[in-house]
Amino acid sequence: MEESKPNQLTIPFVITNDDTDKHHNPKNFLVNLELAKFPFFFISKSQKVLQSRIGIEMYLTYKKLKNSGLDDETIKKMTNFNISPADLIHEETFNIGSNNEKWTIRADAFLGFPDEFDSLVWEYFLYILSTNYYTTKKINPYISFNKLDVINYLVSKKYFKQYYGKLYTLVDASIERLFMTRYSYSKGFYVKELNHYTAEDYMFSLIKNIYRKNTKLPNGVIVSSDYIIQIDPVIYFNFINNYFLISPHSLRLKLNSLQSKSLYDKLNYMLYYSLTQNTSDYIICIKYQYPVYLYLASNTLYEFLGLKYPKGKNLCKSYLISKVKPYCDQLIDKGFLSTYFVDRNINTNKYNFFFLVSLNYTDTFINNIHKRFKLNLSDKKKNIDFTASQNYFSKLKSLIFEKDNLQYFSNIFPDKE
Repeated sequence: MEESKPNQLTIPFVITNDDTDKHHNPKNFLVNLELAKFPFFFISKSQKVLQSRIGIEMYLTYKKLKNSGLDDETIKKMTNFNISPADLIHEETFNIGSNNEKWTIRADAFLGFPDEFDSLVWEYFLYILSTNYYTTKKINPYISFNKLDVINYLVSKKYFKQYYGKLYTLVDASIERLFMTRYSYSKGFYVKELNHYTAEDYMFSLIKNIYRKNTKLPNGVIVSSDYIIQIDPVIYFNFINNYFLISPHSLRLKLNSLQSKSLYDKLNYMLYYSLTQNTSDYIICIKYQYPVYLYLASNTLYEFLGLKYPKGKNLCKSYLISKVKPYCDQLIDKGFLSTYFVDRNINTNKYNFFFLVSLNYTDTFINNIHKRFKLNLSDKKKNIDFTASQNYFSKLKSLIFEKDNLQYFSNIFPDKE
């Protein structure tokens, strides 16, 4: 499988002025960041990761040659790399959408870009946050743990078949990397009152602070475990309110690949966003037992999963499906999706993936939202009539170009369609 983009293990959240410096958010408005579309982790052993992690060797080589009496220009010609430690810092910037949004990952000079192993360690921390929330209804941004706890989790999830000594070293390095990697988001926009363009910038790490064994916490308490980490406030404050806490957490834990979990996060966010923005569509689906559908452009899905988008003769439905089939099939097997398909837009010759959420999952999802947000849909159901159902029918039909794909909506479309 060819992979060219970063892999994902992300959660969407909202940044408010409580989480950032006042000058970054002077008007106290909310900035909605769908972080499910932003990369956090790169493919293991990819060129980007390997190149970013040779910084320490390069720097030590420079120091050795410098101490031998060579000048910087000679060293640069001999080694063919930049000699300043600052030059060893790697950045990757992504332009998102059409709203002048930029997402940047800045790697530590010596530790390099975070990869899939780091995403597994981060997943352990998400697991602790979520588990604590489901059992206590509270979220503590401080997590106390031993390295063996992380390793036990990785082995129990079958990410590794057995324990071995190197895992302890990898976990140490990963925690440091999660702490040192900087993520930044910026968005340019026009301020009418001031008649000029300005920008918002936010920078954070997944881990804000690390406290190691036998060191003191800010309150003076001595750390007795291997580590206590503090989740960055940007993550913490938004984790309290984001969709992740109302999704069936147990289902996500049953998924055994990063791509399937990433796809679940993405689609689950779309499901939540769609409900809050297009409530009437959901009511129609609930009232008439229509399948809830989500769709993504094929190139968007491939970029999100870290897959190289096909060209030429490979750009066809069978190839597009073959690369994502293992991840989608997991979501079907665990009860999230009922099916999925690819549809070709005959006007643009572009392909879209359609995902049909299972009725059981939709019911569970709606119940969780009702419990958390006290969202009562009973009265809204009464206002949905046949005309509203036909409008839903028309909107859906306008998205599907291949008649064979109408079979997946047989309980919506008449047989003659």
